[in-house]
Amino acid sequence: MYKEDLREFGNFFDGFDFEENVLRQKEGGLFFGDECVVTSDGEAVAEGNGFVNVGYKLKSPYSKLLSNLFPYSFDFMGKRACSIEAVLQSLKFRDANAQDLVLHYFGTDANNIKFACDSDWQIEKMLFWQGAPMSRFSLEYRDFILTLYVSAIQNPLYRNAFKNVGKTLIHTIGEVDPAKTVLSRSEFEKILNALRAYLSAHD
Repeated sequence: MYKEDLREFGNFFDGFDFEENVLRQKEGGLFFGDECVVTSDGEAVAEGNGFVNVGYKLKSPYSKLLSNLFPYSFDFMGKRACSIEAVLQSLKFRDANAQDLVLHYFGTDANNIKFACDSDWQIEKMLFWQGAPMSRFSLEYRDFILTLYVSAIQNPLYRNAFKNVGKTLIHTIGEVDPAKTVLSRSEFEKILNALRAYLSAHD
């Protein structure tokens, strides 16, 4: 299943027609279409008629289940990861042994472990996998990220969450500038919505 998904999702992703989910500031907060996704006092809305706002702390089952921080265990490039977030944060560590330790984290701990990293990745624009560097803005890195999510959907619970959600997926708390994050809001939203469409059509 993994090899089939890797081949088919790669082709599907390349042809996936994705327009960035535009959020507009209006009276009353931030809106996705006609629906408020962040109130005027800064509170994120977890779910509406046409969207699910992905975030680990939001009060919607799918918001949490589709978050990178959720504790889905899966095999990735010969390692066992406890969450997608653990892999993403591990990329900031030059030392392979330290990186292996990071792979055991999930939830907010997986996000906060970045403050223990041993690289200046935002300045250098370089990330690391098992000691090998790769440019944040390279095709190699883009393929690495796709491989990460294909590996994660081999966990049947994560896979089923995508098939069951049935709404556009947004991520209002995501960083917009890709130079400041290993996965920008736009990049994350495209992957999420592509996975939902792919699994709905192929499973």
